[in-house]
Amino acid sequence: MTVQVFDLIVVGGGAAGFFGALRVADLRPDFKILLIESGRELLGKVKISGGGRCNVTHNLFDTRQFSGRYPRGHKELLGVFSRFQARDTIRWFEERGVKIKAEPDGRMFPVSNDSASIIHCFQEEARLKRVQIETGKLVNSIQKIEGIFNLEISDTLLLARNVLWATGGNRNAWSILEKVGHKIVAPVPSLFSFKLKDHPLAGLEGLSLQTAGLHLSFADGSKLEDQGPLLVTHWGVSGPAVLRASAWGARAFASNEYQAELKISVLADHKPSDWVKIFQKNREQNPRRTIYQDSPQSIPSRLWERFCQFAEIPLERIWAEFKREESERLSRCLSGYKLQISGRGVFKDEFVTAGGVDLKEVDFTSMQSKVCDDLYFAGEVINVDGVTGGFNFQNAWSTSWIAGTAIATLK
Repeated sequence: MTVQVFDLIVVGGGAAGFFGALRVADLRPDFKILLIESGRELLGKVKISGGGRCNVTHNLFDTRQFSGRYPRGHKELLGVFSRFQARDTIRWFEERGVKIKAEPDGRMFPVSNDSASIIHCFQEEARLKRVQIETGKLVNSIQKIEGIFNLEISDTLLLARNVLWATGGNRNAWSILEKVGHKIVAPVPSLFSFKLKDHPLAGLEGLSLQTAGLHLSFADGSKLEDQGPLLVTHWGVSGPAVLRASAWGARAFASNEYQAELKISVLADHKPSDWVKIFQKNREQNPRRTIYQDSPQSIPSRLWERFCQFAEIPLERIWAEFKREESERLSRCLSGYKLQISGRGVFKDEFVTAGGVDLKEVDFTSMQSKVCDDLYFAGEVINVDGVTGGFNFQNAWSTSWIAGTAIATLK
């Protein structure tokens, strides 16, 4: 069996693995560093994120607000972001020639609108700093013998003083960490769209609401609310508000087999009484117009028509003849129409898991394991996950920067 010796072995060739390896290489050019990836492709999630543009981070620089975007790990990340946050990420990339821009919704991308800019930056930095990279290498086991890590990979034994584990939501990797003595919080999906039973909004695919309100109720009594943009899809609903709700409700959804009641408010801040006032104004200003033809500007006309159908408003009804009981039915529909979630869909730009190494077993000042000295973690391998919008990548950058700093300076 071939034996190779390194100062640091990084397990995982994704965002966290690369960023951590480069941080160590910056501080300790004398270190011999190996980065290994089980797949054939490096930085796979970076490549496809944001529709191939790579949503690097989010344009939010208040660390307390930023950490609040993580359903799991928000308390632990507050200290992490006080040391390395979104502003530092932008500076890191721009110092290496990759300009970053912010979009109106706060998401940040390379100016090139191409994830290849990020990938090329990492690969070129690794080449310049002589970080050795190998793909298609699956770690079979890890042991620590007399202060040295022994990692078995097919017919090769790798030895290292330090290991940075950055394998993301990889079940095989978690099983190896369990053998080291770590507790793994059972993984469940996060960031997914909702499938709707009988899909009452079918035929309206592509229509969206900018400030919808979501009210979720589960059979076990759990409840959840969110608000924001909502998109009608072929299978149900998606959009930022849905994805956030799926992240915060990841555990509740899993324990309730992805079944729930969903009430949608067309405008999150509008109660039935608010709609009644709007109807009265329309009655006064446009008495001869049919209700179906007179949708509020904030609601797509076809979606307004569908809600009128839900409320059983006659097609020919004009505002002057709008009956009280019809007004009440329509106002209730618009402020809380009931839908049944029958399962989860997928969100093509993100693949995020809630679960991983128990947060109590990680020292967030260094990202070092509390179970095994000189073993460090970064990214989604720990039980941390964020909502969509660049937050999961920022977790990768920040935790790997801290881990890399500790590896380089504490030795």
